[in-house]
Amino acid sequence: MGGQPVHTWRMPGELGSHGILLPNSNLLCAVRVSEGPLADLDGAAGSLLEVDWEGNIVWRYEDPYMHHDFCRMPNGNTVSLRWVPTPKDIVLKVKGGLPNTERGGIMWSDSFREINPAGEVVWEWLGYEHLDPEVDIVCPLCFRNEWTHANSFAISPHGDILISFMKTNTIAIINKETGNIYWRWGGFLKLAHQHDVSFFDGNVIV
Repeated sequence: MGGQPVHTWRMPGELGSHGILLPNSNLLCAVRVSEGPLADLDGAAGSLLEVDWEGNIVWRYEDPYMHHDFCRMPNGNTVSLRWVPTPKDIVLKVKGGLPNTERGGIMWSDSFREINPAGEVVWEWLGYEHLDPEVDIVCPLCFRNEWTHANSFAISPHGDILISFMKTNTIAIINKETGNIYWRWGGFLKLAHQHDVSFFDGNVIV
């Protein structure tokens, strides 16, 4: 409590984002995969590592499309943000952004994957299936290489997911059971660039 370091971990690679101290005192951390297909995008990770107090890797999960944020759930599963390509017919409907700035013709959307300790996908959310091209409008000064570019998320005690979307300048809540977005707040008249969101006492902290 005096502000002095009590322990340091040295990770095998460049950090992709942050680390989370787990209840068992292990560290869950995102490490960048430099040869990943989207490694040059902001927040790209690629590898999740759980290390014990001595720095030994006790769990690893690889996904070159992971980015920005992740969490360990009480049931032992792990949820991560990842990029997924938006179908071309939907891309044509998305409003906003600088024209013809898709990445090799692709607009990437955000998605979630929940994986169990064996690395098996037990739940997935694909943003383009639930985003609204008429409402979720890309910032007029942004490239169209990404639709939303999520920066962070938090899971409520009821399982719903709060997420911040940078390129649409919006925060939203997703019903995990249906995948539907049932609450939005923001837009360019309400929010500046935001990086972190969380729940507190049932309210949203931006």
